[in-house]
Amino acid sequence: MKFACCAWEKIVTYVVTGRKRAAAERAVRRERESVALFPELSRETNADNRLASIAEGLQISAGEWRHERARAWRTARRSVCELPGTAGVAVLRYWNEAWTGPRSPEYLATFALEARRGVCFWRRMADLRRLRLIGAGRLPRSFLSRAS
Repeated sequence: MKFACCAWEKIVTYVVTGRKRAAAERAVRRERESVALFPELSRETNADNRLASIAEGLQISAGEWRHERARAWRTARRSVCELPGTAGVAVLRYWNEAWTGPRSPEYLATFALEARRGVCFWRRMADLRRLRLIGAGRLPRSFLSRAS
């Protein structure tokens, strides 16, 4: 099954630059000034601690996002497998061979839902493609009557 890959290294790695360090120092200073009477309320004591907590939060959120994305793919594949008859095979064949749109679980789940409702989505997509080509002037209007 074809799906879009995501570059996890770009999401998970947090590179500390001079600008990020300066911004962290400003944020720590602002927070320290805002609770000047109660210094024990300050969460971060220095910029390094703040940058470390940001990097840790990034790791946690990337892991949660990855788990949510995997759950969405499992749900979409399950909905395709639960289709009656050969509809699931037709959906997967269309997904692997003809679909040129985004490879996301939301689209695959939509195809399964439309197949369950009895809508022929590839015919509808062909109609939309034909209308787009007619609108662009690349097909004559006579192709519109042939679609029916």
